[in-house]
Order: sequence, then structure tokens, then C-alpha cells
Amino acid sequence: MKRGHQEVDGVTDDGGGAQTSTYRKLVEEDEDDKLLAELGYKVRLSSMTDVADKLEKLEMAIDFDAGTAGFGFDGVGVGVGLGVDNNNTSVLSHLASETVHYDPSDLNSWVENMLSGLKLPPSLEDKDEEQVDDLAAIIPASTRRIKISTISTISTNLPQPQIPALLVEDSQEAGIHLVHALLACANAIHQQNNPLAETLIAKITLLAASQGGAMRKVATYFAGALALRIYHPIHSSPNTIKSETNSSDHLETHFYEACPYLKFAHFSANQAIFEAFAGKPHVHVIDLGLKHGMQWPPLMQALSLRPEGPPLFRLTGIGAPQPINPNGLEEVGWKLAELAESLHIKFEYRHIVTNSLADLEPYMFDLNTDQQSSTVAVNSVLEFHRLLASPNTIEKVLETVRSLKPAILTVFEQEANHNGTVFVDRFTEALHYYSNIFDSLEGGCAMTTDLAMSEMYLGQQICNVVACEGRERKERHENAKQWKKRFFAAGFEMAPLGSNVFRQASLLLEFDSGKEGCRVEENDGCLMLGWHSRPLFTTSAWRIPSYLASSSIAAVATTAISSLRDVVDRSEYLI
Repeated sequence: MKRGHQEVDGVTDDGGGAQTSTYRKLVEEDEDDKLLAELGYKVRLSSMTDVADKLEKLEMAIDFDAGTAGFGFDGVGVGVGLGVDNNNTSVLSHLASETVHYDPSDLNSWVENMLSGLKLPPSLEDKDEEQVDDLAAIIPASTRRIKISTISTISTNLPQPQIPALLVEDSQEAGIHLVHALLACANAIHQQNNPLAETLIAKITLLAASQGGAMRKVATYFAGALALRIYHPIHSSPNTIKSETNSSDHLETHFYEACPYLKFAHFSANQAIFEAFAGKPHVHVIDLGLKHGMQWPPLMQALSLRPEGPPLFRLTGIGAPQPINPNGLEEVGWKLAELAESLHIKFEYRHIVTNSLADLEPYMFDLNTDQQSSTVAVNSVLEFHRLLASPNTIEKVLETVRSLKPAILTVFEQEANHNGTVFVDRFTEALHYYSNIFDSLEGGCAMTTDLAMSEMYLGQQICNVVACEGRERKERHENAKQWKKRFFAAGFEMAPLGSNVFRQASLLLEFDSGKEGCRVEENDGCLMLGWHSRPLFTTSAWRIPSYLASSSIAAVATTAISSLRDVVDRSEYLI
């Protein structure tokens, strides 16, 4: 086995080529050592061969000792009977203790202590250290505690020797290492250490392949987003990323079918709107993101069954331009009109196409003709967080909404904090958030088209949160506490969601999802839908305080009285 000695020295018979290859090997080992250090492991890759060798010797020694003084199983010897050496008994007792050694450097010294306390078989005592360097040739695959992958080291005409590289076997431990690698990669990008980030992405890809289910999918999407963030200035343009989100409306339809989250949003908002419309003969719903209009047929059916009869129902749908189907919003209106006719509801519909909700003005909603008689409700499902990419935009939209004097404003948003300025914090929050959503999508369900498209829908969001900055980053989710500050500042107050909304939403969740992990709870005036203990989405309702709703009338009266006083004063002066 002189070949192993020659590898360490870097001296072979083929000249400079071998020395270059040896240098490359040393560089690779140094990079791997830096990678392990970055992940928080105090161990060098070069020491793993020695550790694995000693573990193999320890296993053989225990088997030998157990065969002479007791019994052994699966590489663990337990001494029993009268013929056990007291020293060996204490050593084996220590071996069977509950001490856990996570650091391989500690494991190295621990194995040495075990070997010194055991009676080694003659075959092991006489072995020279140089004869056990090549673990790929000595350790049988069936008895290895550590999986061995090989890396070529030296270019020779002979079969190339191999250096073992550590690959974690336990799935749970690999999952922990995968999360550590993702966080380390995000930190490397934050510190603009792109070479290290590229190396980590390669490691993440390998670790993700060893996982199954939700963890593998989440890691793959985040690794892709991290890679896009690194190469974005070179390989992509803003138009490329925007084109990837053009199909989000279509993917959102599949997300609606695959899981209960959007159904919960529609149902809880409809219930709150229905209660606000109680006894009103003329009602007007303004949907800030109509899309396919799936939310409104259930509300129309409920209105048609009112004891006092159905009201006149007006719907204004707002949406972005659709290059593929420019008449999409108009087609939605025709379908809803057919439904209204079958339900014997008087129905009026108009749509507004705009690139941004910030372009909306109060006059566009044609409320002057029926403002005194119509009860207005404004609805937003996953729309407001996109306005945070531009300064003062959300404030302008909320001001427009308030000018419409709605009886109720229903809002459904992600319960997350993906709008922070520090990339690492935003990445960490997003990793935990989307891991829970993907976990809830698994739920023992077989893969379907809806599920596959839903994963793509979430993957687009992950890409936008991680890879984009500035105005390109549209997925700026905030939690309920942050949204409350914005709505309070805009002059709204919370409209209580009645207990009936909670009961109906819980019933819907029970029948629709069939997943024990989905939970709905009331939290400080909001309804939160989550997976186990993690809230994922929040529904809230808002209204204009009564003293603000009547402020315009008071202002008109004050102006009129002031004008009358001026006239009286002038009359007295003339007299």
C-alpha cells in the first residue's frame, strides 16, 4: 500500500502532471474545510479518513471482545457472564452510555480511548497504519456507518485512488444540515461573498436530493432563487422576472383548488359582506382584484335567499391588462350576469383595467348617482402587499377607498414579514413560512395537476422574495400587526368579525380540507388560518368611524353657516 503514502507526498512517476493534480486536491480540501467551518463544524475533511478507520477498528474490536466474553449485535458489544474482563466491562458500559458526540473531532479522541481500553484482535494490532488508508477498498458497504462518495485526486496511468468525502446518512440530520447550508448561503450573498455562495448552492442541491417531500421542494425553490439572485445581473433582466409572474393568475386558480386558503379568504369575506348588506336594497361590491370572479357566485346565491328578497347587486371588478386574453374581465362579467339571471337578481357590472391600483380615482366608480342609496363594500384578496414596492402608494389607495365611504372593507393577506430591509432576516422568515405552506400541501395527498401548479405558484413567490429587490420585489408580505398600523393611520377602524363568521369558516375548513393540521383562530379582531401552530393567512374587516363618515356633511354645513354669516355681516355694514 505504498500508493497511499505517495498520494500524501504528492510524488509519482508521471512528473509535473501529478504535482498539479495534487495541488488541485489540496485546494479542493481547503475549500471543503472552509465550507465546513462556515456551516459551524469544527472538523477538517482530511481527518475524516482517520476517524472512519478507527471506527471500523473499534467495531471489529468490540465484536472480537464480545465473541470471547459475551455477545454482540450489529457492531455493538455487550459483555455478560463470568469471563468478562473488569476493564473491558467498564469500557463497554461507557460505550453504552447516553453520551452523544456530534463533533467528529471529539469522536476521534473518544474512539482512541475506546481502542486503548479494549483487547484488540491480533490482526488489528499488527496492522500498519499505511495499510488502511483506502477506505473505499477496505470498509464493506454493508457495514459502513458513513456513506462514502469518492473524489479523484491524482492523474496516473494506474487506477486512480479515491479520497472519501463525508455524506450524512440520516435524513433528519441531513435536513438540519440542509437548513444550515441555506442560511449560510443567504449570509454569504448578504456579505457579497459570491464564490462561497456558489459552492454552498452546489452543496444544497446535493443535500436536497437526499430529502423527500416538502423539504426537498422548498430547498430546491430557495436554491434556485438564491442562484438567480447571484446571476441576475448577468443572466436575467427585470423583464425576464416579470414575464415569469404573468401566469400567476392562472396558477392561483390551481392554488384555490388544491388547498383551503383562498376558499377561506372568499368565504370569510363574503360572510362579513353579507352581514353588512343585511336589509339593504341596493348593494355595490368593488373587487380590487377580480381575476376569474370565483368569489362572488356564493355571495350572489346567499343574497338571493334573503327573507326580504334579493337586492340590486352592482359589481365593479378591477384587474390588470391581460395580453393573452384582453377581454378576460368582460367575459367574467357575462358569466356572472347569466348566474344572476338564473337567481332572479338584478345585476349591474362594470370593469376597470389598470396597471396599478394607485391609478384609481373616486370618480371611476360612478357612485354619484346612487351614493345615498347603495351600500358599498370593498374587497382585497392578496392585493395590498404589492403596493408596498413604491413609496406612498398604499396610502394613496387607502385614501381613495376611504373616499368611497364603504360600509366594510375586507382584507386577506399573508401572515408573514417579508418586507424587511435586511436580506438575511427576510430570507429566514420566508424559509420558515413557505416550509409550513409546502408541508400543509403535502398532507398525505397524491400529486395532482392542481397541487403541482400550486407549488409553481408558491415557487414564483419565493423567487420574488429572495431574488428581487427594489420595485421588482412585489411580494412584500406583512403581518396583521403591521397592517393594523397602516389602516389606523389611514383613518379606518376594525369592524368586528362576528362569531358566525368564525363558526362558518371553521365548518368550511373541516369539510373542505380534511387535514387535521389546518387551524382557524380569532386573534385580536382578525381570523387567522394556519398550519398547526403557525399562522399563514389573516382575514380582517375595516370600516370608517361614524364621526369620520359624517365629516363631509358637517364640513358642508359649516361652510354654509360661515357664508351666511358673511352675508349678514355685509348687510349690517351696508345698513
